[in-house]
Amino acid sequence: MAAMNDEVQTRDALLAENRADEETQQARLQALNGKTVLWVCAAGVPMMSENLASKVRWVRDHGVRLVALFSSPEEKLVSVFADKGLMDAAVFAPFESNDVGALVQKALDEADIRVDGVHSPYEQGIVTAAAVANYLGLASNPKEAFVAARDKGATRERCRAAGIPMPRSGVAASQSELAKVTEHVGFPLIIKPSSGAGSCGVFRANSLEEACDAFAKIEEDLKSNWALSSHGMSNTVLVEQLLVGPEFDVDVIMADGEPRFMATSDNWECLAPYFLETGSNCPSVFPAKDVAALEEYTVDVIRALGFTQGAFHVESILTTEGPRLIECNARVGGGNVQLFHETVHNVDMFANSFLLSMGVPVNPPVSAPRCGMADFSFTCEQTGTLLDASFPERLRKTPGVFSSMSYYKAGDYVVGSDTGFPVWLGEFIVKVDTAQNAIDLVQRLVAETEIKIRRESVGSETDIHERKEDEDEINPASSASSTPDMTSDELRKELKETPECKGLEA
Repeated sequence: MAAMNDEVQTRDALLAENRADEETQQARLQALNGKTVLWVCAAGVPMMSENLASKVRWVRDHGVRLVALFSSPEEKLVSVFADKGLMDAAVFAPFESNDVGALVQKALDEADIRVDGVHSPYEQGIVTAAAVANYLGLASNPKEAFVAARDKGATRERCRAAGIPMPRSGVAASQSELAKVTEHVGFPLIIKPSSGAGSCGVFRANSLEEACDAFAKIEEDLKSNWALSSHGMSNTVLVEQLLVGPEFDVDVIMADGEPRFMATSDNWECLAPYFLETGSNCPSVFPAKDVAALEEYTVDVIRALGFTQGAFHVESILTTEGPRLIECNARVGGGNVQLFHETVHNVDMFANSFLLSMGVPVNPPVSAPRCGMADFSFTCEQTGTLLDASFPERLRKTPGVFSSMSYYKAGDYVVGSDTGFPVWLGEFIVKVDTAQNAIDLVQRLVAETEIKIRRESVGSETDIHERKEDEDEINPASSASSTPDMTSDELRKELKETPECKGLEA
């Protein structure tokens, strides 16, 4: 018993000092043992990726009891958690209730459960998680900060009020409002949902007619696509000036109002006209002064929204006038963000985000870039039948290729950019000594890789619809593609990781 008390005292002393070293980081992880987390799911999400399931297992492997919160017993995720053995208990409360905190407290009391922290890995669960944590008096940011971050119009209003330069923009809830807003913003412009995530549903408009067409598509998508459901957030549309310049992701771990980890990745030029991602690299290869300006801007945005702790994935464009915000995601970034920073900088974004949710102080040890990484997604250029899906095997034979995968098998029908919104055929990741060498390797391999597709006639409208439904079950990018934003290019990053629809996971 005395030895155990000594261990606890040593651990507590390390936590109090909060040093950025590996010994203290291990003490932080040990502090999780015996705690209970309320894991807030997202209403309407039909399935769970293996990536997220591994995060849940990580939590439980560190001795944390996991109590899952669902909006109702009928949610599909209830059976997913139960079948995979991922929860110790479940409670239920309607997420969109203004009294969700009190209702969750009542459900916990009835189950005789006391929780030490509240966490949600879902884009559309973070507001509920904050509301519950605020009510229970547990570690979190104010609910209002998450509401503002999820509403792109509100994000811009708060940042402007703090004196942070923002793109010209406005929001519209109707076609009549749209005309007034476009007059203020000017053409060409970008139109997308105010809330949601994923770069799907982001349109460029060069005229009022094109803006009205995009508005109608977004309206329909918001009604029909679960991944874009507002879940109590704004159903307005954001209209914004078209920004010109390179795009970046800045990932941040914030604690006590200060950045404890910050790293910048370069996003490669998106595929026109769909704003579909192609690739990225980590760390940035841009000049240090540009990276410093982007990171300073990012922290200013996070603070302006009212955040003091947590993980953030902030997307910006570096214009000739300086950085300009695309969006601020108050969660761990999707896609390969976790992998990039864990491999390049030795920082586990998810682990540190979870520690903060559990009230454990963080100050992760950060390595200077240990390597360079880049990823690339193959976009289908031609609609037809995929004749050969063996390109991942060929790529894996190349030194420096970290991983590769196809989202389809030979014989599958695929939609290309020649007939509509294209699907991703697959992706690969490289890991070499520097980011520039990673970029060079990706570019060489893309030029050398041929993916054969037999062109087919598109057929009737009914045939197209049936094929699209079949393909949506296979390729996550397609189901998100006809619609907008999970948080900019976030939904796609999240979706393309495995061939299942998991766009709301962070």
